[in-house]
Amino acid sequence: MLETYSSLRGQYQLLVSIPGIGPVIAGWLLVYTEGFARFTGGRQLACFAGCAPFPHQSGQNKRPDRVSRWRCVRLKTLLLNGVHSAIQYDPELRAYYQRKCAEGKHPQSVRNAVVCKLLYRVFAVIKRGTPYVKIYQHQITESS
Repeated sequence: MLETYSSLRGQYQLLVSIPGIGPVIAGWLLVYTEGFARFTGGRQLACFAGCAPFPHQSGQNKRPDRVSRWRCVRLKTLLLNGVHSAIQYDPELRAYYQRKCAEGKHPQSVRNAVVCKLLYRVFAVIKRGTPYVKIYQHQITESS
């Protein structure tokens, strides 16, 4: 089973199993990561794509976290398009997005966080070698 997912075709099949990652995004992820040999984790790829926040502070002064201007513009654009699809079709990411926006976070900041979540899912699926499984944890409310 693992032998089928060790090739680029197998990795492609794993990637398209993730909500928000379509055929075009999966293809470009395989190109930019060189078959997931170029980056060791989701954080590195998020830094490359320009969606990972970095702290901006000096001594006592603390400013809001910022993303780097050094980024792969094409990959970030594709991933942001994937985020719109993921927010629309994945209830877990939709709930996360709505919750963070309701807390007062800027929508673009939340979309960057969702891109990071997608990239973490990408590396988890590739590392495990199994397609993405949708497991939604429902909040249990106790009735009084």
